[in-house]
Amino acid sequence: MVNKQVNVYLIISLGSIGKRHLSNLKKLDKNAKIVILRHQKINDTSNENVIEVNQMEDALRFKPTIAIIASPAVFHIEQAITLLRHNIHLFIEKPLSHNLDNINLLQHIAEEKSLIVMIGYVLRFSPILIKVRLLLEESVIGNILSTSAHYGQYLPNWRPNQDYRQTVSAKKELGGGILLEISHEFDYLRWLFGNITSVVSNVTNTNVLDMNVEDKADILIEFNQGFFGSVHINCLEKKAYRAFSINGSNGNIFCDLNNGKIKIDCNESIEVLDFTQVESDIYLDELNCFLECVKFNKRPPIGLDDGIEIVKIVEAIKRSSNTRQWVDL
Repeated sequence: MVNKQVNVYLIISLGSIGKRHLSNLKKLDKNAKIVILRHQKINDTSNENVIEVNQMEDALRFKPTIAIIASPAVFHIEQAITLLRHNIHLFIEKPLSHNLDNINLLQHIAEEKSLIVMIGYVLRFSPILIKVRLLLEESVIGNILSTSAHYGQYLPNWRPNQDYRQTVSAKKELGGGILLEISHEFDYLRWLFGNITSVVSNVTNTNVLDMNVEDKADILIEFNQGFFGSVHINCLEKKAYRAFSINGSNGNIFCDLNNGKIKIDCNESIEVLDFTQVESDIYLDELNCFLECVKFNKRPPIGLDDGIEIVKIVEAIKRSSNTRQWVDL
């Protein structure tokens, strides 16, 4: 339960992720007063605890102290600057933005007002990834030599009740495309292995899905520890697949995020860790972490600097693909 003094929240946009955060916020603070800002027609769902408005100035009249920005990425920075100026702590859904315009101003206001800003890279709360990070800290497979990550899932299946061509994911003007949509991979790789120093890539739009954004990318990454990793992401595979492997001097780790398993092949023995029975709502854990950071004025685990770094990585990947050269970060 969060501090009772922090009981007015703002959620911007009520798409699938906004609805998830709304549900979880109600679980975490049963006395919460929640204002929903959405520019579509207002549903007749307002009550004394959940109020819908369609203008920012109307939302600010309720004096929220915490806001969740779940709108398309192209609006994130502008909305965040407005909210920070009103002394509101922010949870910003990934990615932080589609570019770095006005990012220095955003940083300056957040620092000047000592406000909490957390970016929504929810895989940081996956029990599987937390376990892998612990294994790496314990040097179970020795020195890291290389890593490889793969994500593939058919975009029309992401939100089956919508025309995928009308979603944020498929529209360049809203910050769509596989690189920003699946930037989780870049975040968890940084979290596990350290900063990314350079990239070389091939980013393409196969035109299979009739949209104006990239649907496939292959990236080679250099980490600051001196080893390399490869990343393949696409929104074309009919059967969803998300996994990564780590090659170490004493063995290997294979992590299947979709099927909840870690395979450790080390020192002539194989161990399989099964997480399929682990009860965990990583979105609930993520939101609770943010609220706890606000309550106790703690630095969030995924801060503004992390969000900025991911946008820089995505921009470097696009630049590399255009120039066919390595790009340093």
